[in-house]
Amino acid sequence: MTKLIKPELTPPHGSHLKSLLVKETDKPAYCYREGRWKVIYRQEEDTWELCDLKEDPQEKDNRIDSATETERMKQALQPRVDREHL
Repeated sequence: MTKLIKPELTPPHGSHLKSLLVKETDKPAYCYREGRWKVIYRQEEDTWELCDLKEDPQEKDNRIDSATETERMKQALQPRVDREHL
């Protein structure tokens, strides 16, 4: 399982889009949060993560391959990722 972004780096509630850089040399990680769900795209590894913040507030369980919300959440974040890659 991929290490997830520290929760304190993301907004506490609501629907949010955010780009994060952990170090200056890192490629960005993009986040989108909607209610209980948070999706993360990591450009460096070209990986996706999905967390159910209600069931997993510590963000340790990547549900990207099993949650029914996966495609909807990825579609919500994809335009931001595409725009940043131009």
